[in-house]
Amino acid sequence: MQYVVLKREQEVDNSRDEKKISGPIEFLDVEMRYSFKLRPALHGLNFTIKDGEKIAVVGRTGSGKSSLF
Repeated sequence: MQYVVLKREQEVDNSRDEKKISGPIEFLDVEMRYSFKLRPALHGLNFTIKDGEKIAVVGRTGSGKSSLF
């Protein structure tokens, strides 16, 4: 019941003139680990995302999907 009577959040002004970031995103031999004591969650990762391209990342729990982003 407490969530029903929450105050309205302040509206965000998204009308700012921001620079558009464009171009490819390139990963070259990327390695990531959660701790220096642990094995890498990602190892030898190589790929390029082209400008405007949409991708999906799938994998098992703990495979490094969130760390990638």
